[in-house]
Amino acid sequence: MARPRHFRPDDAQEGRHSFCQRMKNDIHTSHIPFILLTAKMSDDARIESYKAGADSYISKPFNFEMLQVRVQKLIEQRETRKVTFKKNIEITPSEITTTSLDEEFVKKAVAFVEKKIWIIRNIHWKI
Repeated sequence: MARPRHFRPDDAQEGRHSFCQRMKNDIHTSHIPFILLTAKMSDDARIESYKAGADSYISKPFNFEMLQVRVQKLIEQRETRKVTFKKNIEITPSEITTTSLDEEFVKKAVAFVEKKIWIIRNIHWKI
């Protein structure tokens, strides 16, 4: 199944915030840049948007060229991170930071491996 690359919610500000939080807390969509386009210009609105996980916040009316540049820069940043993570194989445990999504992924991976080990051990005894 193809994964979405971008979303465009079209409802009230609060709906956008909860939608943004759901997308940023889902391991399948958390990597997708989230840009909020909104008529609200207050600092409080911006703060709430960033707390919800938005990568960028642009107030209406906005300059289309600015939106294009912001989208391009977000994409470039993601690509740079991908290249960096692929190159850096050396891991120093004290420097690793984790998020709840990382922890969820590791728990699932460990459970998967433990299940496979259990299956292998049980098959071995039955032979």
